[in-house]
Amino acid sequence: MKRGTFLFFVVVEILLTAGIASSNLETYISSPDLDYEPGETIEIKAFIENPTSQTRDLTIETDIEFPNREHSGKPIPEPVTLEPGRYRIITHSLRVEPTYPSGEYIFRLKIVEGENIIKTESYSVEVKNTLSTFKQTSFQFCLTADCSAPLPASVGRLPLTAEPITLQAIGWESPVLSGTVTAPDQQTTPLVFSGQNAEIIFSEDGPYRIEITASKEKYQEYIKVIDLEIYRGDVKIEYLRACSADGICKDGENPGNCPQDCVPAEGLESEFIETAKQWLFGQTILQRMISLLASIWKP
Repeated sequence: MKRGTFLFFVVVEILLTAGIASSNLETYISSPDLDYEPGETIEIKAFIENPTSQTRDLTIETDIEFPNREHSGKPIPEPVTLEPGRYRIITHSLRVEPTYPSGEYIFRLKIVEGENIIKTESYSVEVKNTLSTFKQTSFQFCLTADCSAPLPASVGRLPLTAEPITLQAIGWESPVLSGTVTAPDQQTTPLVFSGQNAEIIFSEDGPYRIEITASKEKYQEYIKVIDLEIYRGDVKIEYLRACSADGICKDGENPGNCPQDCVPAEGLESEFIETAKQWLFGQTILQRMISLLASIWKP
């Protein structure tokens, strides 16, 4: 046999073997049920059979993908050697927790031989009646019951005032809110909400801890902790109350107590300078035009 003919038959043999390896591996996926609820365990079995006449050294990876990819487990690789005519059953289990999202869960099977992925399969089950999560967790402090004058609490400090301060939950999915306020002397009082607002009276300066619990049917309970420093200072609360935040700088509002409506002094100064520059520039052009016209019409 010529060398070229021999090499041709070797290449054909390799290609045929590879074709058999990639196409003749039998798989079957099943589970006892297609619908699952919290407390139940998803159990998926993958049946893999080697009907070929060759021993197969495989790596089998299984994973379960959560709805919208909110949670994804790490693929679990398992080395498997299948003799001719033999099979292996791979079991993947997942206990459904109440906090898991509802929706379609996809079991993914990947079979690797050497460096090649020779087969992939997927299998879907449905998870129902788990708990949703609150998407918004924002709060703000205000001087008025309707929160028309929010306080800048981003630094975690508020001035002491004898009047109640309103705590408002923003943008929530209508939860039932409750909570507690712990004063500097470690005395705890309940925080009572009316809708999404609660009034708090800070009786002394010092560190306070506010704990808020949001609950709702079919939602996970959410707990928010706010550490707040109440201080005695020169800030006059009535000035803050004067700001209506409507875009108009009215009587009683100024850059100090209402920057939302009134341009700060440095802004006014720069605006005046810019206006003056424009005016002077205009005057210069006007004078040049007068001079030019005078020279043209000079008798």
